Amino acid sequence: MPIADGDCPADPSSPGVVTFVVAADDDTTPIELSYSAFQPGGDPVVRTASAVGPVVMVMQSNCGSTTASEPWTFTATSTTPGSLSCDMYYGGKHVSADAAYAEGSTEPSTVDCSGHPGM
Repeated sequence: MPIADGDCPADPSSPGVVTFVVAADDDTTPIELSYSAFQPGGDPVVRTASAVGPVVMVMQSNCGSTTASEPWTFTATSTTPGSLSCDMYYGGKHVSADAAYAEGSTEPSTVDCSGHPGM
């Protein structure tokens, strides 16, 4: 996913790249994302976006405030039932994971990988 103007891009030379990954069971079903976006010198802001899979990835560097007061937000909801999973990484460290699958379910799948490497 492209980053918004004013957000920190992924900088491979920074000490910790933040990576959010969502995997879905097809390449046509929209996935609604909510994720923390990092901005220079400040706290993260929560962005929302829609994308299609089967894999969606958001990569940034945390160039903002170094003290985390809240967990970073990362949730995904498929607009139809099916398999959905997410993972969050910080500098190669696996921070959180979630998966949703309910055979025969008629409800959209939601996963939550919110967290923070220091919390």
